[in-house]
Amino acid sequence: MNIQDGPIRAAGQLKRIGRTGWVRVGVAKPESVADHSYRVALMAMMLGDELGLDTGKLVRMALVHDLPEAVVGDITPGQMSTEEKEKRELEAMRDLAPEGDLLELFKEYLAQETPEAQTLRQLDKLEMAIQAREYESVQDIDLSEFMDSARAEVSHERLVLLLERL
Repeated sequence: MNIQDGPIRAAGQLKRIGRTGWVRVGVAKPESVADHSYRVALMAMMLGDELGLDTGKLVRMALVHDLPEAVVGDITPGQMSTEEKEKRELEAMRDLAPEGDLLELFKEYLAQETPEAQTLRQLDKLEMAIQAREYESVQDIDLSEFMDSARAEVSHERLVLLLERL
């Protein structure tokens, strides 16, 4: 393994990419993509067994789900079609990890056909909602659009309960 190339380098780049949605609405000192991905992975680890999922797979998928953003950037809804976003991210992931587990996990996440992939997408939105509430509590800013987005995407009963508690 060469730590200067591929996924390891990309993970480092994610530390320097601010989450586009927070930047767009003027959040002071917005989190990085890596910050977000870390908490999503932690949530996956903590909730996977409780939700009856393959926790190891869920955590591994969480760790790679944003990796292509090191190449394509943090693309938010409205910047381009979902199909175009996914096409660009898949191409980027193929460049970062041409074969193997990382690519397969990312493809599974995009396909949204397994319980782990579907739950991870919801955890991604739930984490965004948690972050929105944290920013609202320390900055004079209305982030209800992010809460509304999370409510529209989170459907697992347990995750809905966590979202409602925010």
